[in-house]
Amino acid sequence: IAKNRPDAKVDAVELSDVAFTYLQKNVALNNANNVTAIDADALTFTGDYDIVVSNPPYLSFDEREELEREVL
Repeated sequence: IAKNRPDAKVDAVELSDVAFTYLQKNVALNNANNVTAIDADALTFTGDYDIVVSNPPYLSFDEREELEREVL
């Protein structure tokens, strides 16, 4: 989104320390000057946004069977 919309202000929220390191590297590698990497829990992070986009964790078929319909 940030690459295709350089006029956008993008906050990228990540809780995992390992994933946050990759997030910072990706922001730098892509010269994504309009992205702010934020080390926080997306479920409790608050802010004023026009749109929220999620990249949820990958789930196995077995894990999917155990989830509530709304989560899927």
